[in-house]
Amino acid sequence: MSIFETIANTDFVMFLLGAFGVSLFVQLHKAIVKCNSKVFSVICVILTYIFITMNMSN
Repeated sequence: MSIFETIANTDFVMFLLGAFGVSLFVQLHKAIVKCNSKVFSVICVILTYIFITMNMSN
């Protein structure tokens, strides 16, 4: 399996999302708006998960 196949693998993308998703979206949220950043970041992770799984399943 090449590095590109590993990166395109849904499980690897889900690992990256779980490892870095919340902290990434917390920083993004702080740059965008002032409200509860934890709630916003969890919602973004869920939406990203849905987006990735829909695109990877096709």
